[in-house]
Amino acid sequence: MRLSDGLWRWTKFECRAAPGSEVFIAGTFNNWKPSGLHKLRDGNRDGTFGTLLQLRRGRHEYRFLVNGEWRSGSEDATRNSVMNVG
Repeated sequence: MRLSDGLWRWTKFECRAAPGSEVFIAGTFNNWKPSGLHKLRDGNRDGTFGTLLQLRRGRHEYRFLVNGEWRSGSEDATRNSVMNVG
């Protein structure tokens, strides 16, 4: 994976959750497996969890795992969120 080849982009993800929560992101970019590499941080301890991931250009579906419960980043909690990386 090389950002310099033009196929990869740094992509920011954010999720709101109670301060002190454990928040991961999983999606088509990591075979839906949350891991320590995909843990979001609450840097300001205000409940805004975020991370930067290097993703290949294209369409990616994702969800957040908050304290063991799957959560969508969109208003429709029954659907996966979608990120189009250009």
